[in-house]
Amino acid sequence: MKLDFIKMHAMGNDYIFVDCFEQQPEEDAESLARALCKRHFSVGADGLIFLLPSHIADAKMRIFNADGSEAAMCGNAARCAARLLYESDRVKKSRIRIETLSGVRNICLTVKDGAIRSISVDMGHARVDEMFFFANAGEKYEMRAINVGNEHQVSFLPDIDYVDLERIGAAFESNPRFEDGVNTELCEVIDKNHLKVRTYERGSGETLACGTGACAAAVAGILNGSCVASKMIRISMRGGELGVICDESFRLTLVGDASRVFEGSAEI
Repeated sequence: MKLDFIKMHAMGNDYIFVDCFEQQPEEDAESLARALCKRHFSVGADGLIFLLPSHIADAKMRIFNADGSEAAMCGNAARCAARLLYESDRVKKSRIRIETLSGVRNICLTVKDGAIRSISVDMGHARVDEMFFFANAGEKYEMRAINVGNEHQVSFLPDIDYVDLERIGAAFESNPRFEDGVNTELCEVIDKNHLKVRTYERGSGETLACGTGACAAAVAGILNGSCVASKMIRISMRGGELGVICDESFRLTLVGDASRVFEGSAEI
């Protein structure tokens, strides 16, 4: 069977998109994600996304991490999906509603002279949980649990560049405290309303950017006083910069771009 796909990325957070309006390859999505996302040996990506028809929105998005596990929400993938739906003429609107496992997300495209300039996603409300301390390999981390459609653990450190995030993220992912795994953010304050963030995503490892991770970091920054609510918060990640606006009720808007990389087909 030949499977057509489109490779896209948002700040280096890359995904393989499959248009399931006309083809239906979902039967073994987990194995397909593992096969196609394997870097150096296949297409390579942080995840595999199926775009499907929806009864309650303009389209439905199913998100599979590189290890085959399914994710409830991804802010970067949502922006990529909106651009793809708009540019393919499937949904030729500047306001697009996409169904995910964590609910319907409203996405606004800023279009000028027929070209998309920026994409903002209403990420809904964050749920803030307790602070706790986590010890690993003789080091102790103060963590904040934040849910933005998926679970994140956020910690602030003076310098995050040389921290072994793969080791820390893997330790969290395998911890019995998190039955379904968890995403991990390490944050560093650059200036007021400006954070540097590294993300370890459940099922994918460290990624160059993460939309939900940027949102979780912004919420944590407001809680510790390094960021101000209802103002644009700059989130610098290894793949580029995202903007997050978080109001006093922790309702989040994620702002950034998304790009098409190439199209192709694979035999499955």
